Amino acid sequence: HPLLMVFGFVAGIIMTERIAGIELLPASRDSRLSVSMIPFAFAGVTIEALGYGIDSVFLRYAGALLLVVGSALFLVLIRSFYRKSRENLSVTFMTMSAVSLLASSVLSALELPAGNTGFIMLLLLFPITFILGERVELTSLASARRPERLRPTLVVLSICLILFGLGSTTFFLSGLRFVDLAAFLLLAATFGIFMREERASSRPTTASVMPLQQYVRLHVGSAYLWGLLGSVFGAVYVITPTIQLYDAFIHSLALGFIGLMLLAHGPVILPVVIGRSFEQTRLSNVPLALLTLGLLLR
Repeated sequence: HPLLMVFGFVAGIIMTERIAGIELLPASRDSRLSVSMIPFAFAGVTIEALGYGIDSVFLRYAGALLLVVGSALFLVLIRSFYRKSRENLSVTFMTMSAVSLLASSVLSALELPAGNTGFIMLLLLFPITFILGERVELTSLASARRPERLRPTLVVLSICLILFGLGSTTFFLSGLRFVDLAAFLLLAATFGIFMREERASSRPTTASVMPLQQYVRLHVGSAYLWGLLGSVFGAVYVITPTIQLYDAFIHSLALGFIGLMLLAHGPVILPVVIGRSFEQTRLSNVPLALLTLGLLLR
């Protein structure tokens, strides 16, 4: 389930969005080559899932190899943005997300992520870090505040990536649980800093705010709260592991933060991808209400 959701669903959305974005920049051989990353990812996760289903080591490794190739091509695509973009902090966040995806591709050949907190967080750090990079990019375009104020969080997330990576490989050494605990606390601090900076960058106007801006602010603010809550749940789970906390931290991050951020960015990014705009109405907030209610009930 985690592999299918991350490589089959989330990766497809993120990769498609970046392909659409690269078309706005001067063409390059790297970007054209990276278009093939989505078929590699889809084929890889399908073959790997089949390998786990029928207990075939060959198919598991073959699928993982395709995932590694797809992840590497995604890294090449992000590199194209770094060379051509005028604002590189956001691209650095996205590069880190590609590294997380690449590490997850390698680990996926060895075991399933269920029960391995470090591995699960490596998978989730791919969309989390990418989305934070997009927030840096969008905030720098909509505000006069310099995105460089968020550069320290890049260091913090790098440490998170390393710690969760160590936690994933030392899963059976219970004495090293403090590694995951430290990583969750650092992740919570990251969400808190982003939340503070985005509030500071928001204009204090009310009547002049466009419906799209209101929609994005509501969804982004809710997403940060779920991200902070999920990080706290994760830290408590490391100390007192129970199935309830395990489910709570995963779905708070995967559906609460990642899911709501996808809803927030949809009306901003999808018009570029599919060439049509979206009209914001009161019904636009219904998915937010349903997802929030579902998470609270769960």
